[in-house]
Amino acid sequence: MGRYKIKPIRIVLAIMLLLACAVAFFCVRFSNYLAFGRSVDMPLLQEWQVYGAPSAENEWMFGLIVNSERNNWDKVEKLTKRDHHSLIGTYYHNLAMAKKGRLSQELMNYYQPLADGLLLPIRQGSRPLFVSCAGEVWYQLGGVIMAEHATMLGLAFTATQSGKRFYRRLAQIAHINGDTCAIKKYERLLGGPIDDDWKEKVPFVPKTDTIVFAGQNRMLLRNLLESNPDNIMAYEYLLCYDLLSKDIGSFIEDYVPGKVKSQLYDEALIVYLAGDGMLSNAMLEKYGISKAVFNNFRAYGDAYMMTNANKRKMKEKYGNTYWYYFNFADKDD
Repeated sequence: MGRYKIKPIRIVLAIMLLLACAVAFFCVRFSNYLAFGRSVDMPLLQEWQVYGAPSAENEWMFGLIVNSERNNWDKVEKLTKRDHHSLIGTYYHNLAMAKKGRLSQELMNYYQPLADGLLLPIRQGSRPLFVSCAGEVWYQLGGVIMAEHATMLGLAFTATQSGKRFYRRLAQIAHINGDTCAIKKYERLLGGPIDDDWKEKVPFVPKTDTIVFAGQNRMLLRNLLESNPDNIMAYEYLLCYDLLSKDIGSFIEDYVPGKVKSQLYDEALIVYLAGDGMLSNAMLEKYGISKAVFNNFRAYGDAYMMTNANKRKMKEKYGNTYWYYFNFADKDD
């Protein structure tokens, strides 16, 4: 029987192998969680304490942050394919759709907590992590002042008050602004120069500074467009911001007929025309609104009356229309 005894060394090796497999599985399963921790100089235990234990939800959320900062928009789209009914999920979904030129086409097909899911708010009570993410859209739009503001706040309120994700963004902004001293400072903290993907943002940066207060997102977006009318992403963010705020008056003021064709904009134009008693064939033709959209609006109106404005019944058939959003949507919808 002695020949069947397992030698102690084999037991130790087996345990070590199992531990190695467990560590490897953990590293693969929570790769984004770990990558985010490294990007803010947090050891695993500290990250666990600050952001919660590694979990499917945390891995998903940090996957959005990490991949957007790497410009992996296909991956961000894949991660947001399932609607988590989450503010941060909507924010990155909208950004990925904008980068792919589909923001207005997809806007009503996803959970929209009013305009907060388009531009994350920076205000008292905002989560520090979300504040640090709020600059991502502004950077992609060319709004480097707001991007820098959000990045600096994120850096200040992160537990470690350091991290490559912040230094890299600040270095990119310094390059765009031509701030040589800041470039040297942040690239020294990064341990070397960054690549030149910041160059594509330079044409979109406003040529003149505008004094704005917190929350004046529409003014900021209009300033971007005044500096560069060809900034289509900023134009769509402006229109979608108006619509998610249910501000039809501002939408009409900002809308340029024919600049971007979208069913969402056609549906919003019908809201405006109907509200002002101008809904006619001539106006439909003027704005290029199709008969199909108009007929769908009539069917929506009939259903609205027949169901006595029953929210549940209207959502079943018209939940992805702007008309439903305009009449019923709130942050919990």
